[in-house]
Amino acid sequence: MPLGRWGKPEDIAAGILFLASDDASYMTGGELLIDGGVSAGSLRIKNPRGEE
Repeated sequence: MPLGRWGKPEDIAAGILFLASDDASYMTGGELLIDGGVSAGSLRIKNPRGEE
């Protein structure tokens, strides 16, 4: 786990608030990936609930 912890709902909410704010007013069609850095490497994290 690149950041050493599971994501929290607040982590996702912060991204949503950013996209809804004036700070994102110059963004057009971009993606905001909020995954704690998992997609930056080839690390596969096991679901703590045991589901695939």
